Amino acid sequence: MSAISITPANVLQSSGARLQTAVTSVTVTAGQAVFYNAALGKWSLGAAGTSGAQAVSGIAIQSAAAGQNLTVALTDPAFALGASVASGSTIWLHTTAGDLTLTQGDLTTGDSVIAVGVAQGTTGGSTNLIFLNPTPAAPATAGVL
Repeated sequence: MSAISITPANVLQSSGARLQTAVTSVTVTAGQAVFYNAALGKWSLGAAGTSGAQAVSGIAIQSAAAGQNLTVALTDPAFALGASVASGSTIWLHTTAGDLTLTQGDLTTGDSVIAVGVAQGTTGGSTNLIFLNPTPAAPATAGVL
């Protein structure tokens, strides 16, 4: 499955975003999907195919090294993803840590199916906006996605 190519400098929350800041356990780039790892008390990268990382709390709005504070957009009605996505497309958590994809059908048994948001196209002069609202994980099973 192909990850969405995100330009970190173009990732931007809207004024309607709900944000949270905490320390990150790993290096994170703006635009990557993260979850709050309660066991560590820090942000970690989400991955649909990695046990223990099959979750998304939101998307990083900045880049940060491990041990630094990281601000994450938890929800946002007009989040600039920094990538070209067709209006109406659903954005899913990828199997690679932190990455997103438009291809839900490539997830396999054992992967978690997590919708991160839906592309809205152009709004108010900004392009490639998504309605950011991560859903809880659901297990992918053969033939049922």
